[in-house]
Amino acid sequence: MSTADLSQTSSTVAPEKQVVVRPPGRHAVLAGHPWLRKNSLAAVAPATEAGDEVVIVDREGNRCGRGIYNGDSQLAVRVYSLDADRSLDAEFWQQRLIAAIELRQRLGLLTPDGACRLVYSEADRLSGLIVDQYADTLMISLTALAMFRRWSLIADWFRDHFREVPVRRILVRTDPNMLRQENMPEFQQVVVGDSTGAVVEVLENGLRFQVDPVGGQKTGFYLDQRVNRATLGQVARGRVLDVCCYTGGFALAAARNPQVTHVTAVDASLPALQQAEVHAGLNQLAGIDFVKADCFDFLAHLKQERQTFDTVVLDPPKFAGRQQEVAPALQAYQRLNRLAMDVLAPGGLLMTCSCSGRVLPDEFLQAVMLAARKAQREVQVLAQSGASPDHPILLSCPETQYLKCVLCRVL
Repeated sequence: MSTADLSQTSSTVAPEKQVVVRPPGRHAVLAGHPWLRKNSLAAVAPATEAGDEVVIVDREGNRCGRGIYNGDSQLAVRVYSLDADRSLDAEFWQQRLIAAIELRQRLGLLTPDGACRLVYSEADRLSGLIVDQYADTLMISLTALAMFRRWSLIADWFRDHFREVPVRRILVRTDPNMLRQENMPEFQQVVVGDSTGAVVEVLENGLRFQVDPVGGQKTGFYLDQRVNRATLGQVARGRVLDVCCYTGGFALAAARNPQVTHVTAVDASLPALQQAEVHAGLNQLAGIDFVKADCFDFLAHLKQERQTFDTVVLDPPKFAGRQQEVAPALQAYQRLNRLAMDVLAPGGLLMTCSCSGRVLPDEFLQAVMLAARKAQREVQVLAQSGASPDHPILLSCPETQYLKCVLCRVL
């Protein structure tokens, strides 16, 4: 990869503006956590504005690191470096981007017709920045004001120096889910190419999918489940039920297995189901029924009808976005898994997932265990996994380990 210099530097840098952290905040910084919450700050230098680079110091004046300030956010400082003397200049961002891309290269994840997360925010030490590759299209998603203020620097670098796969379009947008939290404007920019005909076709595990980086959920596709979809495709048998199927990733992976006789794919979103049908046609896969229904209601209906399946996949949306939502989320996971076990044939396989980062892996497994007790079924855990390798886990930031996937046999 080229190490050519970035074409511009941040214009908002005020090199020696300081924020003073309380002892718990200091410990968090030195432990490598990338966030400082508002209540961790004891003082902020006068005239420090949102988007400014700041030096982080403790109450004794010891310099702990550097970050970017946003007083409008509960995450008041995004910490990017423990080297307080190293400015967050163009070369700094360049080195971080290069390191992220080189990791994906080393893992063999960059292909011209594939899909890959090139930059995964905190896990790549670039808090607030997500970059996804969909074949010849790059989608740059800004989830923090710190990155929004530097979007052109990042986009220009990808335009001028990213050569690992051919790129004909680069899109930039602020994440609509983070506008209020970060006090960011709604923003969308085409850096290379145009936004017309935004849908792009990608190949994953030998299956073709259409992705809409502009109009789809998140950046258009759930890349984090790539490995888990491949696993499901290998182990699925008989009658398969895919609950919360979105655009059909798990359902298509199962339908391709010759030992699968039929697939029922359920989702509450009609547009998602329509796209899933398109994907089935693209891959010439028959024997899939797409059903619009609430997942809880549909599973309860199947139980009433005494229908059973040999393989069930549960991949619901996030149930807990805040800490106070964890307890009801665990109840929802327990109920959903119990309903799934009620329609599983003896010896059937259950792949159950949670993308709620607030729910810890042990808590999720406990919910599955309690579901088994209520269903009066014994469960063997065959494998536990998380997100695909282009979504690495940064050990100093537990929040990067958000996806839980448990493969079970239900006896």
